[in-house]
Amino acid sequence: MSQRVLTWSGSNYSELARVAAEKERAHDWVEAITQWEQAAYMAKFPENRAWATARAEACRHRCAQTRRGLT
Repeated sequence: MSQRVLTWSGSNYSELARVAAEKERAHDWVEAITQWEQAAYMAKFPENRAWATARAEACRHRCAQTRRGLT
């Protein structure tokens, strides 16, 4: 599996989380994962980091299900 490098995009946690949630609602799992991972990286508070990490994992799970044809 290739490894992605997280880079600072000039956005803050709130903006990254907003975009991630938007991508998640659109079922754009790969982009949602990327946005949630960046949000986790930018989070100042442990609770936000934990939430963003959990959402990235949930999107990763949905992405795998989609690829297997389960959804």
